[in-house]
Amino acid sequence: MKPAMSRQKQNALTRVEVLVAIGVLIVLLGLLLPGLSRQTRLKSKRIGCFSNLKAIGFTIRFLATDHNDQFPMQVLTNKTKSFKYLQAEEGIRYWQAMSNGLSIPKQVVCPADKRKVATNFAQLQLENVSYFLGQDAAEDRPQALLVGDRNLTANGVPLKPGLVKFTTNVTLGWTATMHQHKGNVILGDGSGMMPDTLRMSDHDGTKWLLIP
Repeated sequence: MKPAMSRQKQNALTRVEVLVAIGVLIVLLGLLLPGLSRQTRLKSKRIGCFSNLKAIGFTIRFLATDHNDQFPMQVLTNKTKSFKYLQAEEGIRYWQAMSNGLSIPKQVVCPADKRKVATNFAQLQLENVSYFLGQDAAEDRPQALLVGDRNLTANGVPLKPGLVKFTTNVTLGWTATMHQHKGNVILGDGSGMMPDTLRMSDHDGTKWLLIP
């Protein structure tokens, strides 16, 4: 019996070894959990952003039902016959037109963006908006870009705010500012995408984006 018991003692972990193993696990968890927690927060913010954009897309399409199936961008530009005013602060009129469909101004700010939320839609300015608007989106252009994250790049170059015209050979991407070089987009038919890049040639002749 004694030799067998001796072998069992040799095979068993000592209390010190158990404590060392537990210590190693604690250290590893300490290293891994912050990274996992950060990724969880980033994912949560991106999902919240996508939810905002879906609400905006729905609102635009709902407003169209009262304006002969025209989106707000088409209605306003038809009145002015020009994109001229969009290069100034009046571009905010598009967003204020959505105030009846969106419950609070917070819905036009991405959770991952550092932009401040306006107190109300009457005081809303472009610096209180996180999303671009596609000026060419329409009911008969289902794949046109309607609305999406503002921190765009064109062929790798970050874009400045304003009304920007694109050609079909441009590939859009995003800076690391909000979703780590990824973006959220809603198309003219109301469907959503969460892409890394977008080729303008794939999106129903989209040429103009209003970037806040």
